[in-house]
Amino acid sequence: MSARLLNKPALSHVLFDDLESFFHLVLFLSLCLFQTNMPAEHQIIFKRVFSESEYNEKRKVFIGGAGKQLLITHEWYISDPTLSFIDNGALTSWITTARLALKAYYDLGSNANGLALVTEELQPDHPLYEAKKVWDRLPVKDHRAMKIAFEEALKQAAWSTAKPGKPPFERSPRYQKQHSTKQSGGGKTSVDSRTSRQSSALASSSSLQVPGPASGSSLHRRSPRIAAKQLQDGADGSGSAGGV
Repeated sequence: MSARLLNKPALSHVLFDDLESFFHLVLFLSLCLFQTNMPAEHQIIFKRVFSESEYNEKRKVFIGGAGKQLLITHEWYISDPTLSFIDNGALTSWITTARLALKAYYDLGSNANGLALVTEELQPDHPLYEAKKVWDRLPVKDHRAMKIAFEEALKQAAWSTAKPGKPPFERSPRYQKQHSTKQSGGGKTSVDSRTSRQSSALASSSSLQVPGPASGSSLHRRSPRIAAKQLQDGADGSGSAGGV
């Protein structure tokens, strides 16, 4: 799901949400199956970006999305060094192009939520007139720019020829129960052994420091939701952006 809907589930679903969801799907599977220049950060991204949520007592619903939005708008978790897929320049290029297109939407701030639903022409005296002119130039106002970016990426020759790896996440309890008695031949490890190593990797990743463009700042050591609130306070002039 998009960060916008995860943060405010009551908002109306618009085309942008589908475009952002597609971006997250490609990024998640790419991190699962292909090598990058920052393998130690994969589990951190899975946890901070794709698994981050908290229960909101007032709304009586789980919300999230702060990690996803920070990744898009501030390159959190995919910079220093900048995320790159090894021997896969075309995929790296598409991830960057798609992220920047989505970033332009979030740069409009709260106006973007309303502009996505506006279909008629606005008059110059309308409070959203200037913002609507910016919206009309956004690459994510419809699906065409993202479609062209994907088609151009597919035409490139810089795609990896390496065989994709196995997803590095833990098997479900149901899968483990069904396959716990099976042993693979030829000197290969069992499913239980493989799952144990994956669980250890997940456990060890929780103690790692969150990477980012300002990894030494106090903001980067806090949860995505706290960091997002600080960034918003800074944008409103009511607080510090915490060094980002």
